Amino acid sequence: MAGSILTIVRRFRQAVARHRIGIRLLIGILALMVILDPLLFDRSVVHLLVGHSVIFLMLLLALLMVEGGHQEAFVDQPSRPLAPRFVPALGFRALTPIYDGVVKATTRESLFKRMLTEQANLQPGQHVLDLACGTGTLAVRMARSQPLAQITGVDGDPEVLARARKKIDRAGVRVRLDHADATALPYGSEQFDRVVTSLFFHHLIWADKRRAASEIMRVLKPGGELHLADWGKPKNWLMRWLFFPVQVLDGFANTRSHVSGQLVELFQQAGFQAVVERGQISTMFGTLALYSAARPH
Repeated sequence: MAGSILTIVRRFRQAVARHRIGIRLLIGILALMVILDPLLFDRSVVHLLVGHSVIFLMLLLALLMVEGGHQEAFVDQPSRPLAPRFVPALGFRALTPIYDGVVKATTRESLFKRMLTEQANLQPGQHVLDLACGTGTLAVRMARSQPLAQITGVDGDPEVLARARKKIDRAGVRVRLDHADATALPYGSEQFDRVVTSLFFHHLIWADKRRAASEIMRVLKPGGELHLADWGKPKNWLMRWLFFPVQVLDGFANTRSHVSGQLVELFQQAGFQAVVERGQISTMFGTLALYSAARPH
């Protein structure tokens, strides 16, 4: 009986692997439903939460099908060394094409990135690192806010860097892009006046959070500042409930320290001074918090 079930599962995954484009289309449709539902329909909070829960479970099932089918398709291939692991946008490669739309619709992106840019207070001639720059939205905003600053974006995902390059070229701003891991940055010590990052640290386990914090400390000049926006300690039970899908998608181990509000402690342990939470924003997926910290002189 168990052998028959395993055979059915294997054949199902192989079928999914052959129809990944169709499954990705399904993922896109489901994600679009999540984005448009609160915009197009006048629903009560209860109906909205229940509806999003059902859609989210369908979306998660579709993602697992794609990932499982992808792994099954290569099960008979010879083993080879794996590249350093990074987390794709929204946790899965299949969601990278809709990343910008989802973030814009669910995180109040324009508001929190404007607040983060204003908080960083960029000055002419400063060297600024956009850590885990993703598709380049924040880098473009910073370059426009202070054209005389030297902006560098770095990310571990070549696919989002390609999207970032197109966005930067369309915007007509000057931003350098580098492909590297946040735990091993390819820059000399004391090179940047500002490090700015958004919606990145919740992808990392605690050990990698500490490594990334140490790298930020290393590349910052004495007196340089870190400005960060990421998921913070929920303001209330509703924000805690709304954050649950993020944990399912991005990992409970990665996000547990955010729920408990440990990012201030993280950067204090790395040697930063004046580590403070500067503000909070309520979103469809929980509480976003803005932080700042400084490297000692």
